[in-house]
Amino acid sequence: MGRRKLKNPKLKKSAVPVLFPNYPKYISNTAHFQRESPESKRLRFDNKLLNQFAMDDHLDYKDLENLKIQNYVFLSLINAAFFVKHQVGDDGHLHVEKTLRLDLINNNLVPSLYANSFKISDSDYKHICTFLTLKSELDNLVIFLTNYELTAENQIQISHSMLVDTANKLNFGNICERSFSFLCDQLILLSKHKFQRRYTSNTILEGYQLYALSQRYYNSLRDFLCLPHVRHLQCLIHSNLKVTTTLEPSTYLSFVINKEFSNEKAKVVLTIDEIYVKSSIDYKAGTVSGFAQNGN
Repeated sequence: MGRRKLKNPKLKKSAVPVLFPNYPKYISNTAHFQRESPESKRLRFDNKLLNQFAMDDHLDYKDLENLKIQNYVFLSLINAAFFVKHQVGDDGHLHVEKTLRLDLINNNLVPSLYANSFKISDSDYKHICTFLTLKSELDNLVIFLTNYELTAENQIQISHSMLVDTANKLNFGNICERSFSFLCDQLILLSKHKFQRRYTSNTILEGYQLYALSQRYYNSLRDFLCLPHVRHLQCLIHSNLKVTTTLEPSTYLSFVINKEFSNEKAKVVLTIDEIYVKSSIDYKAGTVSGFAQNGN
């Protein structure tokens, strides 16, 4: 509300005349507004642009139908939306190459990516987003999916994830998951050159357990399985394995004989080396050490 003007305005005690009609303008002192500083003006415009961008970048399920993504076709269901990239094969039929699926769960858009009907692991794109709330996040997912190359190693890892999920749903237990992991590692190693293979910790542990049973059996398995070389296992053992026990050997063996240890704890590693001493006499610092015997 504006202030009501009085018919006879009252002056303050500190009021002084500043406007003089019929006199030059430079004598009168008109009110001047203070200019906004450049920093404050720049900050105000930046905040305005950021707020406008945040409003425009907000993504809702109803907005998906109006979005246009190059080379992708939009399909919609009741609680799911799809952006599909397809191509015409040599047989003249359409083949789905990439698929971006968005499921509406508790008012949240949960993305799922597919490449040639293979579901890409969530860990590969979780750095982009877990729940889709912005259009910029959708653009980043589309770029990631478009540039994603489905290699043989990726197919093996995706198949492994699907098998583990199926095993967990069917309650197969840890043994089945352990077998799936070992088979997946073997397939990945087989797809690489022998000089480019990098063994995982699970493969090294499985290989060492086989090596501890029998070295000859382990060498036979290496003819058709991708397992670390014996020297590689020996180097790991000598550099990292430190065995310490507070039990006397006789006490420990009695525990093993009486089966008071589990099968895992009953396993021991013995390292035996040959020692050869040459008969000779050494004199150093006034001390004679060694042993020698004449031929007679």
